[in-house]
Amino acid sequence: RMGQSQQRIWIISAYFVPDNMVIRRLIKAAKRGIDVRILVPEVSDVRPMAWISASFYPILLKHNIKIYEYHANMMHAKTIIIDDWFIVGSSNLNHRSMFHDLEVDILLQSEHAKSTIVTQFEQDLEHSHVIQLNTLSKKPFVTRLIGRFLALFKHWL
Repeated sequence: RMGQSQQRIWIISAYFVPDNMVIRRLIKAAKRGIDVRILVPEVSDVRPMAWISASFYPILLKHNIKIYEYHANMMHAKTIIIDDWFIVGSSNLNHRSMFHDLEVDILLQSEHAKSTIVTQFEQDLEHSHVIQLNTLSKKPFVTRLIGRFLALFKHWL
């Protein structure tokens, strides 16, 4: 689906640990002018998960992908919107969800449900801060280092 997107790819993921294929598809979409937005929690219920997610920010930001960290409260949503295709469920954008864990996702058909999801996504962005490439170095060095190290094991996360 990402490869055929025409206007948007909006992702909400509590545990954002994309594999290389997803990263490539997101970058290709952004290069085609697709509006690619990723919303992740600023603080995760699994503490190192936010650090691991942040290790992917530099490559994505360099390709004009917008990343937001939600800070209002705990965020555990999982949604993927690609144009008019909407998936909501328990799957995260990580290897475990795709190949190991038992997940349940639904494909939304109702225009009302889709509209509600878009509205909620936009409201969540209002309670988030945009991550900028030039401010990444403000994150503590230790957490950036740990995140990069743990990302080496992304197939088990």
